[in-house]
Amino acid sequence: MHLDFDDSDIEPENFLKMFPDLDGFVHNSLHNAVGKWKYHAVFALSQPVTPEAYEMIWDMIALKIKDAGYHVPLGAGRPSKGAKLSELDRASRTPTQFLRLACQAENGVDSFFIRQHGVPIDPIEWIENNHYVPKESKKAGCPGASPDLAAARAAVATFVGLSHGERNRGMFELYLALKCAHIPKYDRDDMLLRVADQDFPDDRRGSRASRIKQAGQLSRPPYD
Repeated sequence: MHLDFDDSDIEPENFLKMFPDLDGFVHNSLHNAVGKWKYHAVFALSQPVTPEAYEMIWDMIALKIKDAGYHVPLGAGRPSKGAKLSELDRASRTPTQFLRLACQAENGVDSFFIRQHGVPIDPIEWIENNHYVPKESKKAGCPGASPDLAAARAAVATFVGLSHGERNRGMFELYLALKCAHIPKYDRDDMLLRVADQDFPDDRRGSRASRIKQAGQLSRPPYD
């Protein structure tokens, strides 16, 4: 997980303190200057992730920065006068973005490399336990506390109607929609397996099952 800060008000050490348990490091960019910090932050992941999962985790980190009192460019809103600016570059939300390796700053005294030892980000745990939900579910507010079977069926129908190119993200959105509908975890897993079993050809079920495991952290083998 790679984040890029440009002219940030967040001191590098203070950024790491927002995530004290994570394994990662921060290092200066070429044009870093004390007071208007330009640097990169890197956190380890415990396993490979899809681009969609990467973006979800990036969003969670951005929300944590916002909760710490810094403006984060999550939408069209502009920072209020006098606001502390994170200057988190939204371009780093794209997992394929190329970023420079650690280097000496243009002014040598502004160079730094700070290592923090901890645990890697567990993508499944973050996605399952965080408050992130799809935009449509967020608007609905995930009402009620009992299972909403109608909402669950609608989510499944929406997923089945997606093109194959949309189903990478759709699998995560389906899992989170089922969670928002208060479907118990075992039943969520079972519904995901049924979707894969009914909707995908035999020769594609292996790769699809691996994505389901990533979305739902199934503990049992998906197929006998």
